[in-house]
Parts: sequence; C-alpha cells; structure tokens
Amino acid sequence: MQRYFIELTKQQMEEAPAISITGEDVHHIVNVMRMNEGDEIICCSQDGFEAKCELQSVSKEKVSCLMIEWTNENRELPIKVYIASGLPKGDKLEWIIQKGTELGAHAFIPLQAARSVVKLDDKKAKKKRERWTKIAKEAAEQSYRNEVPQVLYIHSFQ
Repeated sequence: MQRYFIELTKQQMEEAPAISITGEDVHHIVNVMRMNEGDEIICCSQDGFEAKCELQSVSKEKVSCLMIEWTNENRELPIKVYIASGLPKGDKLEWIIQKGTELGAHAFIPLQAARSVVKLDDKKAKKKRERWTKIAKEAAEQSYRNEVPQVLYIHSFQ
C-alpha cells in the first residue's frame, strides 16, 4: 500500500478525520499510481504515526481521504543514528542520504570541511538542502519509514 507523509500531527488528524493532500503527492496519486475513489493509502503524521485512509475525492489539484484506523506500527530504529558527511563532489551526498534513509538514519549533517572541493554559497546551499530533503522524503516513503529523516543546514567543524 502506498504511503504519503502529511503536514498534520496525530491529534490534528483525530480532530478532523478528513485529510487533504496537495502538492507533488497529488500528481503521484492521480497520474503515476492512477488511484480512484475507494482506494486505500497510508498517511504518516509529522510525529511518526501512521493511519490507513480511504480516498474520498480525487482531482488534479487536491486529494481528499478519510482516516479509517491507526495501524500502531513503529518501523523506526530504537536508537537515533546521525550521519555527518563532508561535501563530496557530484551527486554522492544524494546517494548517501537515500541509502542512509533506507537503512534507518534519523538525521544527516552535511559538513563543509577545510579540504572539501565543493564550496556552496547561501543560495546554492538552500536549493541543495531542499533537494536533499525531497530525496530523504521519497526514500522514507519507499522504505516504509514512519518519519522523514531531517537534513540539517550545512555545518563546519567550528
């Protein structure tokens, strides 16, 4: 069953059992998976809980679904693993984030080291971080995680 991360907490989901999904996930549900009303998905809350939901209405802009039940399954590691990595050349950090997420990492800390070949200014760093966060989200959905790992801002040893 497909899973999607939504911007609500468990308490907010219980108060309003009708959930609206917008953004890139709508494109995935409508065009890629070709889901219709009555199909079921898993919605994961911001605080790590997952619920089985049934699609109520499907359009190109928004998907509405109704929460059926909480699954009460925790797929996260019992300890929190942080991965700190220097900035490698090319798309190697994307690969590290993808595979680390699939293996259960809690957060990623990109490091600007003294001997790092890659030098990012603030504008490029912001775009890269957005891309890394998207990669972590997609890898978390694919590997049935309850939480999306955090990708922190670029740090230095200082």
